[in-house]
Amino acid sequence: MVGTVPLSTGMNMRITSLKVFVDLAESGSFSETASRNGITQPAVSQQIGGLEEEFSAQLVERSRRRFRLTPAGEALRQTAQEMLQAIEDLKVRMVALEQQVGGDLQVVTTANLGVEWLPRLMTELQTQHPQIRLQAAYQTASRIYADVAGNVADFALVACPRKDDRFETVIVAEESLRLVASPTSGMRGKPLSTTRQSFVAYTPDPATEQLVQRALQELDYHTVPTLQFEHPDTVVKAVRATNGFTWLPEATVRDALATGELVEIFPEQIRVIRPIAAIFQKQRSNHPILKVVREFFKKFAQGRTEEKVRSKTGADKQQAELAAA
Repeated sequence: MVGTVPLSTGMNMRITSLKVFVDLAESGSFSETASRNGITQPAVSQQIGGLEEEFSAQLVERSRRRFRLTPAGEALRQTAQEMLQAIEDLKVRMVALEQQVGGDLQVVTTANLGVEWLPRLMTELQTQHPQIRLQAAYQTASRIYADVAGNVADFALVACPRKDDRFETVIVAEESLRLVASPTSGMRGKPLSTTRQSFVAYTPDPATEQLVQRALQELDYHTVPTLQFEHPDTVVKAVRATNGFTWLPEATVRDALATGELVEIFPEQIRVIRPIAAIFQKQRSNHPILKVVREFFKKFAQGRTEEKVRSKTGADKQQAELAAA
């Protein structure tokens, strides 16, 4: 019969010990773990030793050269992370129930993200937290940070968030940009440094524009854009009209690639990742409604990551089956 941990033992186990263990597993450093939790290194060792005693299993291989979890430690890490996340989710729900968290929030974003991302996020937030209502405002990228800092807006949705100590940033998604061209351009698979075709720039905000410019420079392309537009549909039309090329979000060009209206210049080789993030003013970090919204975005991002992993695993499995056949 497989041994089990007594119920009373599990009930008496402190959540703080699990958090210390997870922090140690993530950082691989006793000193870093001590710093994160405001305790001493001997206290970290004591917490880990307590867990090992509770489970009657060695969780950590102690070596001067490197830190490593044992198989039992890896199993505990996975379960502990799920437990700690569930507890945080429960805390947020309890706060919402206790304080009747609800009301109107003002979110500011660019017109581009307002079309591409905000509707889905608002729908999912409304489904999970019907008591919270978002009112959207659209602003230029240069004004968005000032609006959040000045309490004109409660939070913002931005692309390529910049580092700013005034704000807390939650990455909501990572959007892939695809290098595409008109099918009659003759550019497929050819180096950009030799092309004479028109480059149509997608410029929804300065951060995205700079991201694409850096990628073009890495490909040894330094010519200024022939045309530039903020809306992706307009960019696609311009690419077809000028027989040119561009960089656009994957979701925007998926259908056009499938129908042959556009082609990838370097299929499956060149990717530019554009992070989409929610930013909140740190001085308002204890605002109960904003706490709920921040946790919602974190869970949304986690769900997208897990979905990508499942999709990649399925694709790899299918590819392996085809190769075996």
